[in-house]
Amino acid sequence: MKITYQLSNKDIIALNVSYLDQSPEIKKILKRKSLTMPLIMLFASYPMSLYFKQDLITTALIMSMFSATYYIFYPNLFKKNLIKLGVKNSQNVIGQNSLELRDEYLIAHQPDTETKVEWRSILKVDETSNHLFLYLKEGSVFIVPLAQINAFEKSELINFLSVKKDILLNVLN
Repeated sequence: MKITYQLSNKDIIALNVSYLDQSPEIKKILKRKSLTMPLIMLFASYPMSLYFKQDLITTALIMSMFSATYYIFYPNLFKKNLIKLGVKNSQNVIGQNSLELRDEYLIAHQPDTETKVEWRSILKVDETSNHLFLYLKEGSVFIVPLAQINAFEKSELINFLSVKKDILLNVLN
């Protein structure tokens, strides 16, 4: 069975958003960075009040406002920058793609490459409302936009993947 579809920047963005929402490492980094910088700003209030010859309370209030602003807006900016980087690094998969399902392996045809993947190399399959993501051991991900395949192809793909005993089928929907 062969499934053909077009990938666009929107599909790459959807993958990155899904990954960022699920990744415990990213959540840990965000939490650490979101708290560390505001604390540094607050502790810097005293030396800054001495340097600028201002009242400590005034300086601490100003630094508290900067800290709160940073704490509120930093996570979204961090995610936005990671998504931009992901889109920039994934331009080689934009365009006509296809997945060919065989008993021994999966063949992915992308604009510049053809990749044979053994079924045991697939770590997990995630389904969102608009996409199917096939995560590989090597760190790669195959994206299937569900709007571009028919219901039969979708059910055949999911059935084919679920038959393979090595694959963890994780359906989020």
